[in-house]
Amino acid sequence: MARKRTLILLQILSYLFLRWWFIPIEFTGDSYGYACEVMKNDLQSGHHLLHKYVLNFLFEQYSHSYFDAEPISAAIYNPMVVFIRFNLIVSVLNLFVIWLILEQRKWRLSSIALALFFLSATFSFMKYSFENETYMLPLFFSLLGTFFYEKKQWVVSFLLLSIATLFHQTHIFWLLALWMHLKIKWPTKILYLILSSSIIITIYYYFSLHYSKSLLKLVFQDVDNGLVQLVPSLNNITMTAVNFIRVFFQVHGEMFMFWKVFNPFLSGVAIISLLFTLIGVVLYIGAHNLNFKKSDWSLIYLTAFFFHLSFAAYSVGNIEFMIVLPFLLVLSHKTGRIMNYSLLVSLGMFLWNFGQFALPRTSVSPHRLHQKLSLISTIEKPESDSIVVAIEDKDLHQNFFEYQQLTYKTTLNIQCVELGTSQNTDLAIIHQKSNYTRKSLTSKSEISDIKSNQKIYVDSSLMGNITIITN
Repeated sequence: MARKRTLILLQILSYLFLRWWFIPIEFTGDSYGYACEVMKNDLQSGHHLLHKYVLNFLFEQYSHSYFDAEPISAAIYNPMVVFIRFNLIVSVLNLFVIWLILEQRKWRLSSIALALFFLSATFSFMKYSFENETYMLPLFFSLLGTFFYEKKQWVVSFLLLSIATLFHQTHIFWLLALWMHLKIKWPTKILYLILSSSIIITIYYYFSLHYSKSLLKLVFQDVDNGLVQLVPSLNNITMTAVNFIRVFFQVHGEMFMFWKVFNPFLSGVAIISLLFTLIGVVLYIGAHNLNFKKSDWSLIYLTAFFFHLSFAAYSVGNIEFMIVLPFLLVLSHKTGRIMNYSLLVSLGMFLWNFGQFALPRTSVSPHRLHQKLSLISTIEKPESDSIVVAIEDKDLHQNFFEYQQLTYKTTLNIQCVELGTSQNTDLAIIHQKSNYTRKSLTSKSEISDIKSNQKIYVDSSLMGNITIITN
């Protein structure tokens, strides 16, 4: 028994160490955005109320210890590394908590090991465990609340579930699902709902006073700012289907760019991954024959699964709101029989997601963010050191450029607007996905006059052509 627990511990720590040193070159726009907001002490956020306060604490500790030790060095000053490694530690703690829950249920240790391998192999976990995003910390509190829920320690449970909701609003669905299935007398049951509601409303009310903002405007901040699509469309169904698959397997156009750089290695890994997965699915179906007893399933977590999936669908299939689904799927099964014969499926999934996403991201830049900044910096700058750039996906680039400025990588103040805007701009940047292969690639930059006052700069790469037009 002790030996099996040691092996599970090594399994979890192996994932931690594997990801710890393989840092991606680029992150999501939100990752850069949250980092910038924390560094500017802009901590207000209605839908994840407390998250940036935790990041702010980490940032202050990092900055104080860093600046007290040596002068500023732009080459190594990088708070993002602290944020993402903190997120990675929390993600690994999620695996430990679900281990505790499953062992509390008397699952076999072999089934627990398979469940943890399955969870760590999913694309959603692999991606968002190593970003500066807001989803793993609330998941930790929801899982911890679930642990005490199954121990029938209701007060502690609903306290933790309330805290999870304060870290991200979507976890109210997890809280409600567990509350709905409380098998206790209604008067007491209502008291637990009042307890959770009081905690959440009180904290929100405190921050509404702190920000001099109405309570409703703070709670529905994203809606108030026009960031939420209120009326569903056919796109909701399409994106929900696509991103539900991506919860488990990475599917993205950038994979073709990775293959150009790393072939034949990546395509070989892809073939092996698919073979493992297909053989695993055949063996799994053959062993189970899709014959699961109703008594094997927990309606509590299936309800939470349905709530979260429904809200993700309403949010145009937002994959970030589906990160909890693999965890709820595992929790929904009482006995662990669902994990029997799942090893090959999980192995194929892990090889696919690590090989097609995590590993290439440590070596190549699909958005070529750093190259764009370097190219902009080489072009003659105005005296004010301020440049207006028209570019696609402006929010990602704006957050990245601002982060580079805040971490002393550039002195340029770059303002991004959408490509095609009528606003006056200094530069227009077009990033076209390249059809180059290693044999046909030419990396020279070309300069040619378009008009008397315009020039075009082209930089070619396997990750696409960057065209910069000056005005």
